[in-house]
Amino acid sequence: MKKSTIFLMLSFLFSIVLLNPATAQSGNAYNAKDIEGIWRHPSGYELKIKDNQARIFTVNDSGVPKKLITGVFYDEIKHLDGNEWSAVFYQWRYSDNNKQDGRWVKIGTVTITMDTNKKWIKENTRSFERMLE
Repeated sequence: MKKSTIFLMLSFLFSIVLLNPATAQSGNAYNAKDIEGIWRHPSGYELKIKDNQARIFTVNDSGVPKKLITGVFYDEIKHLDGNEWSAVFYQWRYSDNNKQDGRWVKIGTVTITMDTNKKWIKENTRSFERMLE
């Protein structure tokens, strides 16, 4: 009788370990460097994230002015926890419908979230797909 009770207890503990959400997510652990790389916005421009900064890498046919290449898009990127990073967001502001004539404006701190496959990041309504380097 004691052997069956011990077996039952061990089976129960084993099932708890297998069904524990924290244990199940451990295979998808995130680290601060996961966000580094080249990321493409659906409109076509790309960001290169490196050394806690995201700069416009290329604009392709996105309509973003070429003069913005190398401009800082996100700065002070910091891994928070899990699949979230914080960053200071900058936006190109122009006047009189002249996209070439403007300046970068610090908007504020935002949260960037990464999907479980580490193929997408999203901030507010902006999303970016990881590109191969």
